[in-house]
Amino acid sequence: MRSTYLKCVPYIETEKREISEEEKEKWKVEFKREYLKLFFDDKEIDDNKLLELPTEEMQRKIKEKMGMSLNNGHSRKVIPLKEVREYIEKGWEFVQGISSKEAIVRIPK
Repeated sequence: MRSTYLKCVPYIETEKREISEEEKEKWKVEFKREYLKLFFDDKEIDDNKLLELPTEEMQRKIKEKMGMSLNNGHSRKVIPLKEVREYIEKGWEFVQGISSKEAIVRIPK
């Protein structure tokens, strides 16, 4: 009885049970593009061929882009010495102290 039902399933169901590999790949590319749009515009995505990058490389590019937006495109920042701990906890790297009141931090590479 089960085998007979399984033979009939393609004719009585209105939805496909499995998605083809081609369809899966199409959805992956579309998802990647939409995700990248959170950080890059369409021109950057196409010009830099970001959709073709391996996942690790794509993540690195996103981190670079996010880092540049943290400080208006500058990689270093002068802050009061008492705020150094806060910046380090947020992921910034300590570079050096300038005086007894100020220090330089940078966005991690």
